[in-house]
Amino acid sequence: MTASPPALDPGLLDALRGVTLTPASLDIVKLGLVVAARLEHGRAVLELELPSPEHPRAAALEAEVRAALAAHPGVRETRVATSWRVRPADTRVPPLAGVKNVIAVASGKGGVGKSTIASNLAVGLRMAGARAGLLDLDVFGPSAPIVMGFADEPEMTEDERLIPPVAHGVPYLSMGMLAPGDRPIVWRGPMLHKAVIQLTSAEWGELDYLVLDLPPGTGDVQLTVTQSMPVAGAVIVTTPQAIALLDATKGLAMFEGARIPILGIVENMAEYICGKCGKHHAIFAADGGRRLAEERGVPLLARVPLEPAIMRAADAGRPIVLEEGSAAGRAMRELAARVAAELGERSLRRNPFKVLA
Repeated sequence: MTASPPALDPGLLDALRGVTLTPASLDIVKLGLVVAARLEHGRAVLELELPSPEHPRAAALEAEVRAALAAHPGVRETRVATSWRVRPADTRVPPLAGVKNVIAVASGKGGVGKSTIASNLAVGLRMAGARAGLLDLDVFGPSAPIVMGFADEPEMTEDERLIPPVAHGVPYLSMGMLAPGDRPIVWRGPMLHKAVIQLTSAEWGELDYLVLDLPPGTGDVQLTVTQSMPVAGAVIVTTPQAIALLDATKGLAMFEGARIPILGIVENMAEYICGKCGKHHAIFAADGGRRLAEERGVPLLARVPLEPAIMRAADAGRPIVLEEGSAAGRAMRELAARVAAELGERSLRRNPFKVLA
């Protein structure tokens, strides 16, 4: 009886040690992304398991793998199968039950489209195949029920945990469900803390990502989130003009001070594309988000154009990311892929001494 070839052929692994997921990462062998590598009668059969769905480097990575194996003795043909699996990233706070990664979406000031970005990010992650949830913690201005198109009150479990309703495949919660209409929320810090903890401890089920839509600024809710929740990374939303960039810098510094990784910056309302002539107009100045990202050494995740369709989609309860023909929708889908990839990269860097994080 002939023995079957090893699942991980040492020679093939050696040939792949020059291939990296990103320029700054370890090689794909050390990262554990090669789950099978065997040589069968001159045919190299590879299985790669990426750390996020729709990884921006998937096609290029496969090409690099093929090139690396083409020079390996005995390889006449290469077959590559690529899959993905979301891994939990390290956090200083114990994880939420069933939730692999918590992503905070924040801004230094209101009016920059943070809630639109957060809801579209959650739906975009779901469209990519991941299990994603949305928690609207913008307590004083909850807009998720409008953007997501569903505002029924959540049900309760027997132990009085909230059960998030589902819209567009995304379970989500918002204070807008519990205090609908024009009822104002007038709470001090302790009440805000209790509300955040109750919403967070809901029955989320099994999620790859839970997206948090934080209030603008650096107040009590943000303090509770940065100190009490296992945030794996933060996304900072800004518009290009100077006043928004100044406030975005403060929000970015808040997360850095809490030792929460910055996944990157989203430049919203980056430009207006004329529907008639196709010209691009920088209504709120140009490239402010890009400059901020370069200054702080973090990725520019997306530049989302200003489109009337975004407003119409939000008012209709159908996030623009669902619209295939929209430039903003495409930018939102790219944003979801980039955020997942940044978080996936961090999930591969395990810290054996979390107390020092």
